[in-house]
Amino acid sequence: MGSRGSRTFSSPSYTRITPNGGQSFQRTMTRPPATNNSGFNARPIAPSAPTTRQISPNNATAPQRGNFLKGVAGGVAGAAAYDMLMGHHQTNAQTPAANANQNTDQNMNPSDPNTMQSHPTPMSQQTPKKHNSSGSLVWIIVLGLLVWFGIRYFRKNSAINKEQGNNNSINPIKEYIKESNIQLNQNDYTVFQQRLIEIQEAWNHQDLGIMQKIATPEMVSYFNEQLTDLASKGLHNSTSNVQFEQGDLSEVWTEGTREYATVAMRYSLIDITTDNNGNVVEGNPNQPVTVTELWTFVRSVDHNWWLLSAIQQQK
Repeated sequence: MGSRGSRTFSSPSYTRITPNGGQSFQRTMTRPPATNNSGFNARPIAPSAPTTRQISPNNATAPQRGNFLKGVAGGVAGAAAYDMLMGHHQTNAQTPAANANQNTDQNMNPSDPNTMQSHPTPMSQQTPKKHNSSGSLVWIIVLGLLVWFGIRYFRKNSAINKEQGNNNSINPIKEYIKESNIQLNQNDYTVFQQRLIEIQEAWNHQDLGIMQKIATPEMVSYFNEQLTDLASKGLHNSTSNVQFEQGDLSEVWTEGTREYATVAMRYSLIDITTDNNGNVVEGNPNQPVTVTELWTFVRSVDHNWWLLSAIQQQK
């Protein structure tokens, strides 16, 4: 339970006493990171590091396919334009002949059959009608293709912009993360061991005031809920004979003005639960148990006071 800043949803680094890492948080107030294609990295990237968006093979070939189709569309449009111009030219060229034939027909004597047979209706008079029909059909096809290409183009751009928006929607706190060269000294490790003892004592006395001085508000709220839940059931949990055995540093990093340190700690203690009459309902008052947990501490960069911010069980 608790929070590890931007690393809340990433497993702590392995240590000698936690070779399998730590369990995921069952309770936390930290929001999960935004979903994106690149995923969440356990090792944050420095703000100065350039960000590149990788293109999949499908995306890489898309521009080539688009250029090919554009060329085809251009060819079709050019051919249609050429066809319409030639059709129009032929129509204009044949019009005088048609007019001349009409004038000749008007001067002919309809009663003379020889004259009518010597001037049949030319086929060229029907040709312009065919050109007009085919030209209209081609233009309809061209306009349909242009509309189709336009819709496809806008859909493609919309999808690309949406993808870029998803890639850019990164957890805001991550932009302030940087790998730190924090050097913990022996005093820091001593404080971590002291916090272990102090938390247990404050728990036994149900002293939330002490907890507020050595833990984050989130952790204090969890402790308070657990104590309230036990009291509502008429139970009381207590620990004693806490013995620190071993500790390993798992991770240390900086986020903005905060420094974090995750430490694997192994310790033993007597842990029992009693009812209101003092009867032991859980645990053995004569048998200590060994516990291995990952404790995360946080402090301000300019303030040397570590607060407990998370506790994770080992896997």
